[in-house]
Amino acid sequence: MTAHHDEVFDGISQADEKNGNPERDGYHGTLGTARFAVAPANGLTLDGSLLYKRSHADNDGPGILPNGQLGLRDDKTAFGIEETWGAASLACASTTMTISGLIPRPTAA
Repeated sequence: MTAHHDEVFDGISQADEKNGNPERDGYHGTLGTARFAVAPANGLTLDGSLLYKRSHADNDGPGILPNGQLGLRDDKTAFGIEETWGAASLACASTTMTISGLIPRPTAA
């Protein structure tokens, strides 16, 4: 099992500070994975894995800059959220069979 969490409060900024952007945009991310393998019966195995990821990133948006041109400006209401869930499983069964008496034995001459 693996788990990871990031908190970047003083993150990066898309908008330039000289264009009136007073802050940097934060990022928060969480990731977790788990893998399992069990053998509930002789010759039967079950393998599986789970994934969870969630992130939240503050963004800047387009707007009119102080010089009148279009560009990226600070936007305290813009953000992006990503959430991913994943699962995979595999079942394997194996048997052993012994066959005898099918191959003829050579006879003495």
